[in-house]
Amino acid sequence: SYVANFKLGLDDKMNFFQRTYNFIYRIVCYTNFNFIFYPSQNKLLKKYYSGGPDISKLLSNVSLVLVNSHESINQPVPSVPNLINIGGFHISPPGPLPSDLKNFMDDAKEGVIYFSMGSNLLPSYMPNITKKILLDVLGARKEKVLWKWDEDHMENRPSNVFTSKWFPQQNILGKFAVVY
Repeated sequence: SYVANFKLGLDDKMNFFQRTYNFIYRIVCYTNFNFIFYPSQNKLLKKYYSGGPDISKLLSNVSLVLVNSHESINQPVPSVPNLINIGGFHISPPGPLPSDLKNFMDDAKEGVIYFSMGSNLLPSYMPNITKKILLDVLGARKEKVLWKWDEDHMENRPSNVFTSKWFPQQNILGKFAVVY
């Protein structure tokens, strides 16, 4: 009851009612997994891999778990000895930047803002008023702005905004010591 389930958005300072809710949620999840989810997964396993072990045996016979997290940035929770935090494992040393991007960033005396909405949201589909507001705000900044933009051309692009369909994000972020 005192380890908050990440799906509930609770922290480690839960009151009695939050702990009770967390505990009931855990019981519901446990019941769902053991009586609905795992049995259906076992059927699939037996269908496609007839000699496969039972899911419950796989779950209880884990030799090593590597987690891309680190105890210094999470709340303290109990874990098992074969769980090893390897936070930052996905990060590689920054590589060279394309020359046009490097020149743009080197000219940024006030710093650089990296603005991306990920790969699921296409900025060109934003309503025009939203685009205008973002362009006005980012264009008024003294920093240079890198904006991941999904089209070849951006209408009314301010001079401090550099657009591209793709940026080497790890290389860009790896060049900076300060992250806001």
